Amino acid sequence: MTRAEPTGGRRIAIYGSTGSGKSSLGAEAARRLGLPQLDLDVVHWLPGWEEKPREQFRADVGEWLDARAGGWVCTGNYISIVGDLVMAQADTVVWLRLPFPLVFLRLLRRTWMSLPKIFEPGYPRTLSH
Repeated sequence: MTRAEPTGGRRIAIYGSTGSGKSSLGAEAARRLGLPQLDLDVVHWLPGWEEKPREQFRADVGEWLDARAGGWVCTGNYISIVGDLVMAQADTVVWLRLPFPLVFLRLLRRTWMSLPKIFEPGYPRTLSH
């Protein structure tokens, strides 16, 4: 039996609430499709939990997307800031809409598992990493 080729696009935007699994799904999709992944949280947050200035964030995202005409997977929200940039190029959009109890339990687990690390010097920008 031969494996079917994916029928979706090559520029995939994945949205959803915090804890819905955007980053995990995006990483797996990028791996399977051989595409680079852009996690918007990683671009948005500077060291020390400082937000990147809005225009710089937009410029960084726009440059990253434009440089990867062969395809990409973009995960995160920030629709009001960079949604127009992502949606203008996306050919596939996935919206993860999971039940609140499931998302809440995932967030509790993620927070609990991250607690020891968040107080370490140089800890990455977000609790999800």
